[in-house]
Amino acid sequence: MPLRIQASDGGHPIPSVASRVARGDHSLGATGHCQRLLALVPAIVVKAGDVVVVPYHFALWLVLPTLSIHDDLKTTLWTHELVGWEFLGAALDELLPPYEGDAAVTPSVLRLALRKIGDGLRATATNLVVSSADMYEVYSGAIPTAAHIAGWVDFMFEMSYGMLLDGEGLLTVVAMLEVATAPRYVPDTAHKHHGCYEKLGRIIMRNLPGSVGTGASSTTVWTLTRWRPRWARCSRAPCRNTTSSPSTTARRCQHSRLSATSCPPLRRAASCL
Repeated sequence: MPLRIQASDGGHPIPSVASRVARGDHSLGATGHCQRLLALVPAIVVKAGDVVVVPYHFALWLVLPTLSIHDDLKTTLWTHELVGWEFLGAALDELLPPYEGDAAVTPSVLRLALRKIGDGLRATATNLVVSSADMYEVYSGAIPTAAHIAGWVDFMFEMSYGMLLDGEGLLTVVAMLEVATAPRYVPDTAHKHHGCYEKLGRIIMRNLPGSVGTGASSTTVWTLTRWRPRWARCSRAPCRNTTSSPSTTARRCQHSRLSATSCPPLRRAASCL
């Protein structure tokens, strides 16, 4: 397997809440072509001893926008399962060989390149269509219900993978949900106060009219800026020191004073969300 879980199950039954807890943050060890991620995105993928370590939610964010789904997955609820790391690794083993060069790039640039490669390989690729057998159960006996976070994201309990496909039938929307709710493997993480589902609910609620700022536009920009994954932020040196405010309508760099629409790396990052 090009990506495999590092932590053991601690001797607990699989699947179970205890096994999810034992696996911790579900960091993945990379082999084969996946080891190239260390050179391509060294700010995210690191080396611990002899092991190249890839965060699970980063692998989801990177690979899901290249994947479509089989019919047997269309009715599966998103809150119940997520795409397993074995399949993500198999997909990367097909996507990375055509990628030229090993120079470090921003994660958003790499993700866009892999999506384009996936579009070219889709007709012949064997690991770009996810089926139910490729999924990882979130946790056993503790699927979130409205009782946990009523009024926040109750509607998400009804969303299936088939409902969350983007306009090209790919899992781009799911990729962003995985980042917003990571980690969501065990109850004490997902359901705690200010946990991942409540965080997602707060992001959504901030966009309600009159919630924050002086208008819908300023609220939307503030929300996306504050919650954008660290990997998707501008990597140009002058743009590393930035400020955001609910009263502004664009994120601005303290050094270059470039808006989000005029800074090329930030614009590319935003386009990949």
